[in-house]
Amino acid sequence: MSHRMHVAVVIGAMLWSSVGFGQRQPTLPAASSARSPLPAVGPYRDPDLAARPMRSANALDTRQTTQLGAELAGTPDNVAALSSRAWLLAQQGERARALADIDAALALSADRLMLHRQVLWGAGWVALALGDGALANDYWDRNLALVDSRPFWVPYSRATAFAMAGDLGTAVNWYARAAADMPQRWGNERGMRQYTRHWQPAERRAIDAAFAAWSQQQAAATSR
Repeated sequence: MSHRMHVAVVIGAMLWSSVGFGQRQPTLPAASSARSPLPAVGPYRDPDLAARPMRSANALDTRQTTQLGAELAGTPDNVAALSSRAWLLAQQGERARALADIDAALALSADRLMLHRQVLWGAGWVALALGDGALANDYWDRNLALVDSRPFWVPYSRATAFAMAGDLGTAVNWYARAAADMPQRWGNERGMRQYTRHWQPAERRAIDAAFAAWSQQQAAATSR
């Protein structure tokens, strides 16, 4: 791929405004799906500035959807507003409208690599809000096809998506990778629950299922 790039380790968020929103880059080619059902050998610990919401949003505050609609009426090319509204619409079960907003945000960000990847990262969580783990993985495939790194968020996100899609065996493989890479966060129930305390109920149910299956696997291994 002609426009692959490694996301550098960056201290602080000051660089984000210039990389993500200001500087434009050549239009990116469409990324092909290259998802592996198993994690690669070795850790996933690389930082990733694209792995964060563009705006804070409260799933319980439906007024935000209306407010974002009013904002988009004036600035329809506002990628952050589109992505945020997509997530809120997904929480409300509005699949078609949520995915339409994601499509629009992806089209508008196509020539800004960091912003495009941020939309794709958030799109995966939009898909999880819709209960569609397979779609979440598809969005993350497109994201990861644009970088030569192993972002920290991949193992636990994949575990969540595969568990939601009903593939618990693959979810456990990814959860095991997350636990090995970040044992304080994912290698015990207390750490897992602390890190996921702000997740939505469907997301927590999926990661709980992956954790429970992984824990059973660990217990069986130690009892031999």
